[in-house]
Amino acid sequence: MYKISPRQYITNLRLKKSKHLLLHTDLKIQMISEQLGFASQSHFSRQFKRWTGVSPLNYRPKSYTNPIRD
Repeated sequence: MYKISPRQYITNLRLKKSKHLLLHTDLKIQMISEQLGFASQSHFSRQFKRWTGVSPLNYRPKSYTNPIRD
């Protein structure tokens, strides 16, 4: 029906959700990896880099990586 395997379909959903969370929230990468069902942050980071060619930290806008602290 979708012309892709169920595994590829799930992978695409996880990638789309991870990109959204990285771009539109200030959740820590650890929390994002847990929400997406990864066993560890390092596994999520390696997988994200395979999918996109960049690490989650480099994908995220700078405004979320260097918050201003009082």
